Amino acid sequence: MNKLIVTTDGMVFYSVTKESEKIMRNHLFTLFKVYHDGNEWQSKAILNEAELIQAKINDYSQHVCICLGTLDASMILPCLPDGRWNNAASVVHDGFVYVKANDLLFCGNNLEK
Repeated sequence: MNKLIVTTDGMVFYSVTKESEKIMRNHLFTLFKVYHDGNEWQSKAILNEAELIQAKINDYSQHVCICLGTLDASMILPCLPDGRWNNAASVVHDGFVYVKANDLLFCGNNLEK
């Protein structure tokens, strides 16, 4: 499982679900409940042990995380859904496929998935 979660607005979270009780007990970091609501990642601060227990009860769609900060906008990779690059002109070199950025269709609030 990848422990890094990057939200669409560039917030970076690191999953510490297994270590969360020790982190809260020692007041090392602010913990966050991070979950995917079907459209995007959501986060909410965990304020006490009761909220931590509730966050850990749920299935794997919910993580207990610490916040690592935000990414610069230039570091956020655009979303490329399946099939959006099938018609792009491409070149294969040393096992890598290169396509023109102008031929790609990106995800966005105004584009259909």
